[in-house]
Amino acid sequence: PAASGDERLRAKLISVGADAGVLGGIARAAGREGVDPLVLLAMSRREINLRRQEKCLMSRAKEPAVGRLQIKPTTARDYGDYDARDLCDLETNVAVAARHLKKISSVNLSHIERFDDRVRQAIASYYAGAGTISKGMKGKLTGYWETYNWRHAWDVYVPAIEGYFNEMRAWKKPGAV
Repeated sequence: PAASGDERLRAKLISVGADAGVLGGIARAAGREGVDPLVLLAMSRREINLRRQEKCLMSRAKEPAVGRLQIKPTTARDYGDYDARDLCDLETNVAVAARHLKKISSVNLSHIERFDDRVRQAIASYYAGAGTISKGMKGKLTGYWETYNWRHAWDVYVPAIEGYFNEMRAWKKPGAV
C-alpha cells in the first residue's frame, strides 16, 4: 500500500536530519492540544531545528526563552506551574507553546490548509508578543525594540514559518517524497 501523507512527511524529515523522537513528541503534543502539527513543526524547524538536542537551549535575552519552541517561563506560568527546567522537556515545551498559540489566536488552529492573515498574526504574536503586534497594527509602536520586534516578526519570522509549513505540506502529497 502507498504511504500516507504523514508517513511521507515523516520519512522526508528524517532524511534531512530530523529526529524521530522529536517528531513524535511534537505530533503527540499537537494532537493533545488541538493544533495542526505542521504549524508546530514549522515553528520548531525555524527556532532550533528538528534534531535531538543534548542540552536544553535558552535564548540570550534579558528573560531567556527556553527549549524547542523558545517559551519564556513567565509565559509558561499562564498555563501551569512551570519553570525553566520543566520547559526543557520536549512534550511539555510543545504543549505550552500550543496552548499559548491557541490563546493568542483568533483562528482555529486544529487544521490549517493555508496561511491567511489571521494565522500570520497568531505566529507574529507568538514571536513578538500579542501586545506588540496589536499596537503595531494600530500604528502605535513606541521605541526601537518594540518597532524592531514588530518588523522582524512580519519580515523574517512569519515568512520563514509559512515557507516551512508550505514545504512540509507539499511533502505530504503523493509522489512528493
